[in-house]
Amino acid sequence: MAPRPQPYDLQNSPRLRRMQHLEQTMKPWFSLQAKKPTKNDHQKRRIMSQDDFTYLNAACARGDTVTALELLREGADVDQAGCTRSPLHYAAHLGQAAVVRILLEHGADPNRPDHEDGSTALHALANADDYGREEERATALRTIVELLVAAGASVEARNFAGQSPLGLAVSRFEFGLARLLLERAGAASLDGLQSENLALDADDERPRTFCVAKMMDLLVAHGFYMDFENRLRFLKCWLRARARDNEFSEPKVCEILGHGRTDFILNDLDTRLAIRKKFDFYMGQGTEDRLLEKRERLLDTYVPGNKTRGKLRTYYRWRFNEVEAEADAAKLKAIMLTESLSLYRACQLSPAAAASILRSSSRRNNWLRRVFPGPHLEHLGLFVQRHVAEIFARIQFEFFAADLFMTEGCRLNLPHAVCSLVAERMSDEELYRLCEQTSETNWVD
Repeated sequence: MAPRPQPYDLQNSPRLRRMQHLEQTMKPWFSLQAKKPTKNDHQKRRIMSQDDFTYLNAACARGDTVTALELLREGADVDQAGCTRSPLHYAAHLGQAAVVRILLEHGADPNRPDHEDGSTALHALANADDYGREEERATALRTIVELLVAAGASVEARNFAGQSPLGLAVSRFEFGLARLLLERAGAASLDGLQSENLALDADDERPRTFCVAKMMDLLVAHGFYMDFENRLRFLKCWLRARARDNEFSEPKVCEILGHGRTDFILNDLDTRLAIRKKFDFYMGQGTEDRLLEKRERLLDTYVPGNKTRGKLRTYYRWRFNEVEAEADAAKLKAIMLTESLSLYRACQLSPAAAASILRSSSRRNNWLRRVFPGPHLEHLGLFVQRHVAEIFARIQFEFFAADLFMTEGCRLNLPHAVCSLVAERMSDEELYRLCEQTSETNWVD
């Protein structure tokens, strides 16, 4: 293969230094991304190709607008047709909104497919890396979607797996992207979600219980029919996310050893236990016992890389910021889920008790959308999100159980109203076990 032409003037020292910097920093990065394994065997690689390193791709991935503009003005192919992915893919993937604007202004094809999996730049947003603060990511995402759609990007484009950008966003629980695709003018269609059979990325470690709950609520709000099979898939994914939450599962070994993460995990545990004690927020006895047991075990670990310093309990210090926690609590008291139930009070109730109150309220159908996104909570945010997800899921599990009891396989021969009453009286653990034991493919309608 002939070497790629050098797209810069060797006499231009500032540009030469920029190109050398790109080669020193970005070429190893491209190579590293290409070696990362895929999470699922059925997925094509969604990561960068080592052969895709060009100066334009590197500049766009890095957000180097100066270099990208120079290369484009000198005639660089804006779509990099010989590469697996276009510069627009890389810019979208890494949230480089300014670069996306420049590329589109220079004629980049917003529907140029990835040669490997057929994805477009809108698909690349569903695979976007975590970059910057949450507010910065949300702003960049909104800007990029608006730019791509205004330039003619198809919200119904399908990759080789048959997924639209919305389908991929739903499968990976990218709530922000899904909402933008559904709520903008000329919104994405929900029809494809049914045909794609909701291929939820069950092995992805990112979704939390709150993410799953928000996605279910968003889809229903836009007319998605949550039938028995769809609800079962979401709830199974919710259970997997619940098991991965630090509240219910062990931290990864790499987080305890070698990276100094143990302090942060202990801070999280101590914060949750302090919230439970100070505000009487609900926490199952089994959960509280596991947190306390895990706390003692982590305190007995040694300082990473320095056993001579002793166990963590010899120097670990933590202080609960009661002032900021009280400020958060005041915000929760002002948020009303129903006419008589505040979010603060809901956090003190078990999920089943809170769900019972919400079921009997005329405002039950949109309480999650009304409350979130809510005010910024400095100390109580994660606790509240997890508890709200438990309440939302409790209602969904009851719907699931009532529908299951109506199938021929159960043969209860009872009216649906009676099946609903039976489901409402089941414990959380009974509902979870029933869901886990129900096959996604072998249930009988």
